[in-house]
Amino acid sequence: MKFRPERIGRYELRQTLGAGAFAKVKYAVDTKTKVAYAVKMLNRAAIQREGLQHQLRQEIDALRLLRHENVMQLREVLRDKEHTYLVLELLTGGELFASMV
Repeated sequence: MKFRPERIGRYELRQTLGAGAFAKVKYAVDTKTKVAYAVKMLNRAAIQREGLQHQLRQEIDALRLLRHENVMQLREVLRDKEHTYLVLELLTGGELFASMV
């Protein structure tokens, strides 16, 4: 059996870059442009169970409005039955926290 990569919309999801209580971040490639992105996969049931829908909406709204070289850019938001996906600019160089301590 041939491995078939996971996809959401036009993005092929690859390795996991990080994970937290409600989300997982995956390396993704736009299948049309071949540009790499980070896709934050948020578990909708967990977000709802914890009452964090308003906080998620605020995060999305803030990312849509902010345009600054030091702020990760939001490309688009996708949804399916289980997840909300934030397609974000891929930043390299490790975790910011690691360079702060």
